Parts: sequence; structure tokens; C-alpha cells
Amino acid sequence: MAACLTGGTALHAQTDVTDAYLKNPSFEADNPSSLSAVNNDADGLRGYTLTNPTGWTISGTTVTELLITKDCYTDNNFGLATSIADGNYAYYLRMGWSTGYTSVKQN
Repeated sequence: MAACLTGGTALHAQTDVTDAYLKNPSFEADNPSSLSAVNNDADGLRGYTLTNPTGWTISGTTVTELLITKDCYTDNNFGLATSIADGNYAYYLRMGWSTGYTSVKQN
């Protein structure tokens, strides 16, 4: 009877394959305690200077490059940067009004 209620569809377990395809996907490999903190008098902690996160290459136009936590403020006085959905860190890039390009690639 259960097969009739589910339409005969077999249920399969889902497998997280993130680590098979991405290196350091939530930027947890970069420890803020070994990085320079960036603070601002108006807000406080903006993040930690990180030009190339572990496993990633950033290239192109000069941008703001920070490892951030959910308690960090944006570098342009717009308030808290983000709520981080997975892990404890996020990588924050902001090019502003500059012309050019920035790329983020896996090594």
C-alpha cells in the first residue's frame, strides 16, 4: 500500500559532494587569528585581510578582499556584511565603482 501512496517512486539518500568538486568551499581553511584585522572607527571589525584564500586564486582589478564572519561590517558603511549560511566564514570581495574585472577561480 505504501508504494501506491508514494507513486511507486524509490527514495534515495542524498550525498553532499561539495568537497569532491570544491577546495575550501566555506573558507574554513583560513584562520583569522593568523591574518591582519581590518577595523573602522564607525562600525568596528570589517574582516581580515586575505588576498588569496586557500585553494582559490583572485585576480584582476584591485578590490577589497576580506575573510569575514557574521559579525563583520561592510567596508562601505552599509551595515553587517552577511549572514553566513554554511560554516563560520565567507569571502568578501568588493570592486566598488572601478572599471575592470575580478575573477575567482579554484587552483
